[in-house]
Amino acid sequence: MTDYSRYARQVVLPEVGVNGQSLLRDSSVLIVGLGGLGSAAAQYLAGAGIGRLLLADRDRIERSNLQRQTLYREADTGRYKVEAALAQLAALNPEADLVGLDASQWPQAVADADVVLDCTDNFPTRHAINAACVRARRPLVSGAAIRLEGQLAVFDLRRGGPCYRCLYPETGEVAERCEQAGILGPVVGVVGTMQALAALKLLLGIGDDAGRLLVWDAKQMSWRSHKIGADPECPTCGHPMSESPLVLPRRLAIRILHAAQTAQPGSIRGVVTARAGQPSGLRVGSDTPVADETVWAALWSCPQTEAVPSAGELVPGQLSLVVSLNTKGVLEMRAWQRQGDTASERVLQIRD
Repeated sequence: MTDYSRYARQVVLPEVGVNGQSLLRDSSVLIVGLGGLGSAAAQYLAGAGIGRLLLADRDRIERSNLQRQTLYREADTGRYKVEAALAQLAALNPEADLVGLDASQWPQAVADADVVLDCTDNFPTRHAINAACVRARRPLVSGAAIRLEGQLAVFDLRRGGPCYRCLYPETGEVAERCEQAGILGPVVGVVGTMQALAALKLLLGIGDDAGRLLVWDAKQMSWRSHKIGADPECPTCGHPMSESPLVLPRRLAIRILHAAQTAQPGSIRGVVTARAGQPSGLRVGSDTPVADETVWAALWSCPQTEAVPSAGELVPGQLSLVVSLNTKGVLEMRAWQRQGDTASERVLQIRD
């Protein structure tokens, strides 16, 4: 039996428990940026028992960083942040699998992570991280801090709603930097810690923080919450993902996944049928819908790895469900629709 004694104070929480701690152990989190935000977030995620932490930053530690980047020590000045972070986090929790990445590697690592934390301080990198998360369908936890102010937002297109670019269009504007505007150390620490908390909640399925912008006024010690709407014209997440979610009953989703699990990879084909416009049944192989059923979606395939269908494989105007293995070897469903010459993804929600 796995020894979770070092995590005893969180395992006792009903929202975590042994199963939740096992889930954290089997999870991967990518942190891009190891400054004040990433420094705080990385320590709490490593301490919480995240099984694999992917760390990306290209900068070296400067003496002026030490006032707020508490992961580093005076002797680390001049070292690469990734190198120093790996050493400090390994000392904090030897059980964690720690992986250092350079600036060219993190885009490919997004698909290997269960949650991505944007702890950077410039708009071009933030938009690049957002675009990578949209492509890979990975939830993004974005944080920012300057002066005595902080912001936090969670973007998760799996649940519908906006992406980072819906909130902050690419205008060419240069983000304010701490070098010019200043920052009080605990401000960035609080926001980075909140990013770690948001990531843990996503992994454990606690609450739903997606689609809200939290703004913190450290001078007044007050938080404000703003609802974020999806931009139908967003060039990154696009209109299809901002449409009303497609709803699939949980009992039917379980039947589909069971059929896929017992089939040879690539062999399952069929249709999801509907009565009165609502998905209600499953017909596989040679089964055909009965008289009072209509086709709600085609069951496209069950490949061995995550797959994105080409537009040529989809019937114009028809919804298609793709069942495939994700990077953790777990079956998942994704919904696609052909729009012109492209295959566009739709938000799929499973409800009781």
